Amino acid sequence: GALFKSWTAGMSQPSPKSPIDAFAKFSPTTMVATNETWIGLVDLVVVEARGLRGMDIGGKSDPFVVVSFGPHTFRSEVRHSTLTPVWNAECRLPLHGHSTTYNVNFSVYDFDRVSDNDFIGRASMNLDELGAFKEPKVDRWLDVTYED
Repeated sequence: GALFKSWTAGMSQPSPKSPIDAFAKFSPTTMVATNETWIGLVDLVVVEARGLRGMDIGGKSDPFVVVSFGPHTFRSEVRHSTLTPVWNAECRLPLHGHSTTYNVNFSVYDFDRVSDNDFIGRASMNLDELGAFKEPKVDRWLDVTYED
């Protein structure tokens, strides 16, 4: 894996991987909602992240994660003053019959009460490639990439 930048007390240093742990479970179903046919539901849990970079003074962050899947988004709760947040955030994502890709995107932000939230990094998971439609449950660590 790649090395990512980690900010500690204002100094840029390489750090080990910063992963997010997420698992997904696929449930086949046939449902029509708002003139769209769903082929199933994905129950997704964003469990935790490790080794996130600190964005606040003092080297910590107040991370939360935004999960996006097609037109659907979900936001976890904020975990204060940590680089190893545990969210156990659950969401249910509908799979539409017209979908051609099954990419779930995770964007991690540092919550700021006074200014805009700071982007920390992102990860993604393709449910089809990971076998989420074949296995009863898929549990994976995903590498977070940073962009400066």
